[in-house]
Amino acid sequence: MLVVTLLFAGCKNEGDKNFYGNFQSDEMVLPSTGTGKLQKLIAEEGVICNEGDLLAVIDTTILSLERSKVKSSLKALQEMGMFSQMEPLQYELRILEERIRLCYIKAPVRARVIKINFRQGEYLFEGSPLLSVADVNRIYFVAWVPGSDISSVSAGDSVRIQYYMNDDSAIIYKGRVLNISERPQFIPSMVQTRGNRTDQHYKVKVEVSNNGTLKSGMPGELVF
Repeated sequence: MLVVTLLFAGCKNEGDKNFYGNFQSDEMVLPSTGTGKLQKLIAEEGVICNEGDLLAVIDTTILSLERSKVKSSLKALQEMGMFSQMEPLQYELRILEERIRLCYIKAPVRARVIKINFRQGEYLFEGSPLLSVADVNRIYFVAWVPGSDISSVSAGDSVRIQYYMNDDSAIIYKGRVLNISERPQFIPSMVQTRGNRTDQHYKVKVEVSNNGTLKSGMPGELVF
């Protein structure tokens, strides 16, 4: 389990190498899995939802009516003893029940709702990008390490990520290096300086345990 500790300024170990970067999260778009009016919108932007939480409901009126019709037909066939003709309707019933189930859109993982694209009452088509969420259980830290230092770190290594709360203290997150880019590249313009703009760097991606406080875009330092 990845551990979080509080470290006060002045506790830095001699020989540590620090590299700036940013936290990133896995973001996913949750599409509408049905067609119809957005009957109920429970999700709110910025709010963390647990896996399986109901986020939105698409109107199931027409599907429910079709299901009732099929059930009535099945009952009639059963009463007449026409069992051989029931199988196609039973199959149709299963399809309708699955389509109704898909009208209840739930969170696939524990996640933060970052964007809602439709309002309650609007009409949705199947596949419409209803909302976007970011996985809060897993978050990554991405830093760019110069070629002169890349031999000091390998995939699978345990490293520290520092996030400074203020000038006096930092929160330390323990992480594990997931991968290092195979080829170096010029450092991205977002972190260029006059001194490093001609250097080539390797992208280092670290998995960090998140208690819900870390958000995509936050800055930090990779330490190893």
